[in-house]
Order: sequence, then structure tokens, then C-alpha cells
Amino acid sequence: MARRVEPRLTAGPFALEFYFNCSQWHQEAGAGELNYALVSPQHYLDFYDPFNCECRAYGRLLAEQRTDLAVRAHGYLLLTPDQEAEITTAVSSEPYIPDIDRPILNGRGVWARQEENRYLPIHAILKDLVPDDTEPFTPDQMDGMWRDLQDLHRLGILVRDVRVGNYLGGKLIDFSRAWTAPHPRFVFMDKKTVDAECVRDPHYLREGIIDYARVVGWDWETDEAAMPEGLDECDLEEEGADPFGVDPRLYAWWELEGGLEEGARALLDLVVSREGEEKAEGDHEGEEKGEEEGQEEP
Repeated sequence: MARRVEPRLTAGPFALEFYFNCSQWHQEAGAGELNYALVSPQHYLDFYDPFNCECRAYGRLLAEQRTDLAVRAHGYLLLTPDQEAEITTAVSSEPYIPDIDRPILNGRGVWARQEENRYLPIHAILKDLVPDDTEPFTPDQMDGMWRDLQDLHRLGILVRDVRVGNYLGGKLIDFSRAWTAPHPRFVFMDKKTVDAECVRDPHYLREGIIDYARVVGWDWETDEAAMPEGLDECDLEEEGADPFGVDPRLYAWWELEGGLEEGARALLDLVVSREGEEKAEGDHEGEEKGEEEGQEEP
């Protein structure tokens, strides 16, 4: 979960987005359906905590010099106790009591701390401030949104939360659920499930545009609005629809991590090997089923 406020700075304007510390239960639930457990609880935190999801995505944009693909982020900070007290007092009418002094922490209060997070600071990311009255997008921004989403996938970033509420001025403002390659979900998970995740981003962008146009009453002719070419075919509800969009698993992340190519190639070989095993198992099950059906015939 995140909270967004406008900080008082001498430059900008900027927005601070705060991230509540996730409990171990949330991290493991976010992992879900992995074929193999990760080697330590810290790995769940590294890949599934919303703050880390944001940092991994924005780090990739910075490394690839494509910070134009989302609302810009300028860095992160950990709140000091004094800063936490100041912000809590500003947003809450209740008398301020530091979480560290409370007898029990059960996820309630301004910072939603759990007992296991009692001594952990609140994380925040500094982003460009987009005024709240800014429209999510306009008709002339839709082509750019579709191009941006495809480019994010090309950079190995699967957003996983594409919706109208995460756009301002035609730009994404949130990566708190994103998977950025390399990611365990791209490797240690059933391929069919990952395939489904990879096509949901374009599907939900298409659905979001349609729904928003309906709410604000766009006239698709007089407002010169048109569904971006290619995006109009990204409909998961259409029976027999082929996979569409760019697959983020194809991003060669090891090229940014000098010296890791050999290990990365081995990891990809493992993925290909598992996909072959899954296909062989499926074929074998199909053969057994056919034999059983044949035996049942009179």
C-alpha cells in the first residue's frame, strides 16, 4: 500500500509516495504458485514488496535511459522519527503516539505497521508532482500510452496494474505490483500462468480506455479518438485470441550486469527445459487419456 502527499521543497513540485512495510504473509502470498520456494524470506521481500517493485522498475528505466516511460522518479528516502511524527500529525486528527511506543501493532493507524515491522522505517519515493485535477489521459495521448506499455515490456517490466487510476496525463504513476526481469515468477512458475499475466497488461489498457471513454462521454468521431493500432485486438474475452503484445521475458537483462551472461544463459536453458518437460507431460497425459477412451469403446 502507498500514501501520496505533496512535500514542501525548494524545487519541483514533487510528490512523496510512501510505502507501508509488508508483512511476511503478504510477501509470500504475492509470490504464489512458484514451483520452488525462494532461498530466504529476504528474497520474497526483494521481489514482491511494493517499494522494491517500484525501485526495480524505475532502476531499469534509469539504466536504459527511458525515464520518459512513466512519471519521473528522483530517488528514495527512509523517514526519520521526526519526519514520521510531522507527517502523521499533518494527516491525522488523533494525538500522535510513535508506533514504537504502542503496546501492540496490528496493521492499523496511519502507517499500517505490523508487529514484525516495529523498528523498520517508512520508505518513500520522490516523484514529479502531477496535479490531482489532471485527466488520466486524453484522446491524443492513447497512441503514446500503447507505445510506452510495449516499450516497458521490451525492457522486461510487466506492470500488472494497468488501469485508469494509475495514469495521469497519459503516463503511468505506479509500479508497486510490477515484475521486472530477472524475476522468479518468470522462471519458477507454470508457463501457462505466466503467459496469461503477460497479456493482461495490454488487455486492461484496452478495457480501461473503453471504460473511461464511456464515463466521460467521448464521441469517437468528433473527439478524433481512435483505439491505437494493434491495441484494438488485445481482447482476452475474444474466444481463441492469440497471444499479443511484447513478451517481457525476452529482455536480455544480463547485458546490464557484466559477467553474468553465462549464468543467465543457464537460467534460460532451465526455463526452456522445463517448458519442454511440461509439453512432454501434457502429450503423455493426452496419449493415456486416448488409450483409456479407446478401451472404454465396445
